[in-house]
Amino acid sequence: MVKKVITLFLMLVSINCFSSPRNVQGYEIRIGEILPIGYQLAQENKEGAHTVFIFEESGNLESDNQVNIQFAIENGKFGIDWVLRAPRNIKEKDKFVKFAKSKGYIVELRKMNGVSYYRVEEGGSLFTLVNLVITELYGIKKDTPVGLVASGISFR
Repeated sequence: MVKKVITLFLMLVSINCFSSPRNVQGYEIRIGEILPIGYQLAQENKEGAHTVFIFEESGNLESDNQVNIQFAIENGKFGIDWVLRAPRNIKEKDKFVKFAKSKGYIVELRKMNGVSYYRVEEGGSLFTLVNLVITELYGIKKDTPVGLVASGISFR
């Protein structure tokens, strides 16, 4: 478990392009825990706070073939980011955009601190979209471990 937390922390350092890591926490969760974590982040509405969900079809949280998606607060708005920094996120960006748009979400390409990312703030429940990306688009089973790296949120 310690190795996984360290691995998740290191991934955050490479994934988080928007601000320097502060108060970073790494966890292993299940899909059912995503909704309450996202809801809490939205309620706290702390600028720059984010939760990164890291997954891979096999459930191997130490794989080099992982995908990540995050909830983040940007300019006072809660949204989803598909950051184009991890190799698989870059490779599968069109897959994500097409999927989100097919579900009625509005996807915008943005850039911050030299890193491009797709942002979703409108089109339906953002909690639902993250769950659908993980379970439907990538076929992750509900009992498969998902990595969580969080910053700027106080877990209750």
